[in-house]
Amino acid sequence: VWDAFSITAGTTKLSLAATGGSLLSILTATKERGEIVFSGKEYPGLGFFVTEIGSLKEGDGKHLMYSINSNEASVGVSLYVPKAGDTIVWKLK
Repeated sequence: VWDAFSITAGTTKLSLAATGGSLLSILTATKERGEIVFSGKEYPGLGFFVTEIGSLKEGDGKHLMYSINSNEASVGVSLYVPKAGDTIVWKLK
């Protein structure tokens, strides 16, 4: 798919369409289709924080962080708009 980006979260690997929507909206739609396990919490003034994605779940003092093309994300999932060819990797840190 030419307009796709990839997500890796532990053992979960997906290729998703870059629709022009936010990463949060794309993940929410993907969850609704039953293609990924995904959950999180909205914090007033801070935004949406992912607490579980794919095979990864935060705990033991570790939180989920994502990188875009090997660079740590500087914005949250509700603000980032994936572009075709992006590689998004989630890790516990």
